[in-house]
Amino acid sequence: MLLVLTPPVAGQAASTHGKAKIIRVMDGDTVDVDRNFDGRIDARVRLLGIDAPEHGLCGFAAATKALKSLLRHKVVTLTSDSGQTGIMNRLERLVIVTVGGKKVDASTWMLERGWGVWMPRAGETTRSLAQHKAADRAAAAGLGWFAADRCGAGPYVEGSLTMQVEYLADTAKWMSAEAIRNQEFIRIRNDGAEPALIDGWTLRVGNDRDRRVPAGGAIPPGGIVDIHVGYGTNTVTDRYLGVNVPMLVNASIDGGKHYGSGSYLIDQDNDIRAHMTWPCTLNCADPTAGSLVLSDVTYDPPGPDSANGEYIAITNRGNLPVRTGDLVLEVRPYDYELPADHYLEPGETLTLRVGQGDDSRLTRHFNSRAPALIQSGGRALLRTYDAIVIDCFAWGAQRCPAGS
Repeated sequence: MLLVLTPPVAGQAASTHGKAKIIRVMDGDTVDVDRNFDGRIDARVRLLGIDAPEHGLCGFAAATKALKSLLRHKVVTLTSDSGQTGIMNRLERLVIVTVGGKKVDASTWMLERGWGVWMPRAGETTRSLAQHKAADRAAAAGLGWFAADRCGAGPYVEGSLTMQVEYLADTAKWMSAEAIRNQEFIRIRNDGAEPALIDGWTLRVGNDRDRRVPAGGAIPPGGIVDIHVGYGTNTVTDRYLGVNVPMLVNASIDGGKHYGSGSYLIDQDNDIRAHMTWPCTLNCADPTAGSLVLSDVTYDPPGPDSANGEYIAITNRGNLPVRTGDLVLEVRPYDYELPADHYLEPGETLTLRVGQGDDSRLTRHFNSRAPALIQSGGRALLRTYDAIVIDCFAWGAQRCPAGS
């Protein structure tokens, strides 16, 4: 999905900056303020970059108490990059408060304590990376909302459910909008010893509000379910959220402003049981330890143009097997995900051909109807689902990410 930055409405500044007094803290991400300093509430403000537990759910009281301890009755600065107003006419702003002589972003302060999840907004990047890092540190430490079984025990062993998210969809012109939309998915893997039934659990997807996991039955031990954004028939291995537009914001791999998002699987007790944010901000080393390389990229094969004459080869040069099912190959307009259980043994090479044909373990196809690797310039990029670059090859005017 391309991140579309919505321009400010007429009469609304591209950025905002102003003082206000906190009159009331509504919850862990919303406050009422007095901007005129006449003792009256004149605006409700939604903190940028954070989504805290909702009213009536486990974690709501603790998050609200934490934000009150930081902000109640304080004079703060309200800022934003875009001056947007959200649902229910709430101003969307960073809330900056002075603590011990230092300026503190309230969202980052809450996120580093685990009292919310990172929820970036289009057009708002000033504190996005700091907020993202704070949230990831809290999650790794099991703080606040990320504490195991904080809201109730089980139902499955801690850590048995893991998540991967494919935020990038194919863009081939011959594909339907419906097919492209379903290229975005959230994968839940059951690494536990018993079947895991997540039907009806809450799924926070990207920057959207909550969705329910469609029914389809328990995930068997060692199994996966891919929850697609669009429409389809729900099964044990594939579910569909029934959304009409792409939902998942692309990661910023090439530098510049920090874009990305997160997804969270929340059980019936309101415990976060699996999650992923992207791009990676914490412990972002190549998980293959340099074993996998793009050993060949043939974008201009000899002879007449042929889709299957174009191919990319991935070789395991390490000493151990590598689960390539955890990786994505970007060769625009395609983004190729190998089967979740796919492995390469030491010394093996996987060849991905651009055209159509019968797949085997070491030869697979993008199923393009025509040659797709642009001879004048392009790139092949092998990455994890959370945007750690494993290897990259670029030609022509295209470039690989710095340091890859």
